[in-house]
Amino acid sequence: DGEPARADELMLPDAALRPLLSDDAPPAVLAPEWQERASRQVLVAVGVLDGFAVVETDAAHAVDLGLDDVDRWLSETGSDTVVAVRDLDLIRDDAWPAALALLAGQPETRAAVLAPRSYTAWWLARHARLHGRRPGLWRLPSATGLGALYDPLPGSTADDAVLAAAGVRAALAVVDSRDAADLLTRLADPDRRPDAALVADAHAALAAAVVDGRVDPADVDPPDRVRALDGSVADVADAMVLDAP
Repeated sequence: DGEPARADELMLPDAALRPLLSDDAPPAVLAPEWQERASRQVLVAVGVLDGFAVVETDAAHAVDLGLDDVDRWLSETGSDTVVAVRDLDLIRDDAWPAALALLAGQPETRAAVLAPRSYTAWWLARHARLHGRRPGLWRLPSATGLGALYDPLPGSTADDAVLAAAGVRAALAVVDSRDAADLLTRLADPDRRPDAALVADAHAALAAAVVDGRVDPADVDPPDRVRALDGSVADVADAMVLDAP
């Protein structure tokens, strides 16, 4: 548009990132004549975006990077440093399968997703949308043991490690009260047929989340229906827990 900007506030006209962004989202597009003056490699080296970019700072300056929800992540993890993929909050909801594939395909961004206590993985699990749903509402196609409770994520080209880091289920785990409420709803769904072992594992995961402080029972509405030992779904008024044989 003729206005000067820092290199890292611009992207190449044919950047891999560009079709994933919301229509009105920054960064701006580099004027085409710059590609006649410098090679693509030079432009990317000085900061012009092609794919996603990784930023790094200490906890005290994390807010200055403009990372979405980073205060909450810092309070939950107590991390001293931040290594994060920027601009995730600019991705269109319908573009997340392609965005995860792009994250997985770049060594630097892949490492940021898979890093221990990763801000990027934390953010993806809470804010990304895969086919209109949070990642945790899907399971990995390879996680067949969860098949009776969770549907497989369709058609993703990202690998299992990145999908699992982003919150797609590889195993039963209850992260927060929203997870707990969702699992209770699935257990009470008469159209699902979990076996006794999976039902037991689900309740163990719910109990562990309460014991570890991830879930406060006061934040979860008690279910109206529960899964009985014979696999049926019963009204809570007709169900009881036996404490001895």
